[in-house]
Amino acid sequence: MNDHEQANDPWDVPEPSAPTPPSSPPPSAPPIPPVAPVAPVPSAPVAPTVPSMPTNPASPAPAATPNVNMGPQLRDRIVVLGRRRSGKTIYLARLYEMLWNSPKADLHMRALDGNSHLSLMRIVDSLKNGEWPAATGGNTYSTFELSYEGETFPLVMLDYPGEVFRRAFVEGIDAPDTKDLVEHVDRALGILCLIDPGNILDGSIEAFTDDEFGMVQALDRVRRSRDGENISIALVLTKCDVHGKRIKRLGGTRAFVRDRLLNVLRIAGRLRYWATAAVRSTKDAREQDVPDLRRPAEGVMEPILWVVEQIIVNRKRVQVQETRRVQEEHKRAHYEAEQKARLQQSRQHRRFWILFIILASLFGAIAIAIAVIFSIQQSKAPDQAPETPPVVERR
Repeated sequence: MNDHEQANDPWDVPEPSAPTPPSSPPPSAPPIPPVAPVAPVPSAPVAPTVPSMPTNPASPAPAATPNVNMGPQLRDRIVVLGRRRSGKTIYLARLYEMLWNSPKADLHMRALDGNSHLSLMRIVDSLKNGEWPAATGGNTYSTFELSYEGETFPLVMLDYPGEVFRRAFVEGIDAPDTKDLVEHVDRALGILCLIDPGNILDGSIEAFTDDEFGMVQALDRVRRSRDGENISIALVLTKCDVHGKRIKRLGGTRAFVRDRLLNVLRIAGRLRYWATAAVRSTKDAREQDVPDLRRPAEGVMEPILWVVEQIIVNRKRVQVQETRRVQEEHKRAHYEAEQKARLQQSRQHRRFWILFIILASLFGAIAIAIAVIFSIQQSKAPDQAPETPPVVERR
């Protein structure tokens, strides 16, 4: 699957080398200096044809194609999607902490309001104290400004209870909180799909349905929207410190994604995936899992930086297309002006020659008439000769 690229692979099992079929590799994008090496990024991502998926007749906009907004729409945010207990809140908090404290001059993220900053920092503080944060109780918008390689991106993130994801994209319930989430998805510049592999491996049928069918419905909506084929999608497999050994036994990350999340790949088209651990855990004295921030996180910044890089690529692509469009319109206008001038000149020439022919014909007719009259007069002249007087003979 050339459209499904793998970034980091802490779960993968080494595969024996094999001859690679000849193919032309996609054009490479510049590497990201502050993060781990990233695989080449095509300048114009191409998604395969989206096959039709079964939908629930009672589903609202997320599942119904006619309700997808195909007209102009504002895209101003990176969306983090995931069901309950997929790790959204912790991932957002750790991501913000890393980018807020980033030592890189060209990489920084800050909240545009104090409440968002304080809320995320409180979550990080509780993790440092060995306490897991409480479950998200309601939809919470946070507005950020991300600075990357001299460019600034206004980002809006929505932290929401995982149950809202199920209600919006599986049950199709039309409610204020689900509308918020659906509208949030419709304004995505890029999407991070968070999936806990534990739900795929041995979760309940409800959990598995949320992560597979729910994600399929959400991504199908994205791909069917205006310019949806160019929305960057990153698949983030969370809690790799917990599930890593099991994933390796199944053949590694690539095999896991290909075999267990095939329907997501089919709908998403081109995407990249990461194995991540925003917070590693350890056992306390009671053999309970507690957060351990002394151990490094893995794969937290790479997905969002790749998405941002793709936004830059798409922005440049749009600028090039717009420049070409303006140039083509200018050429077309110039050509049409030339054609109009030529047509007008041709009409003037035609009018001149028509007038010339008419005048020439008129003068010719007059000349012919004069000549005819003169000829008639000349032909009558001998008949009208003066009579000679009679001769008188003299005797």
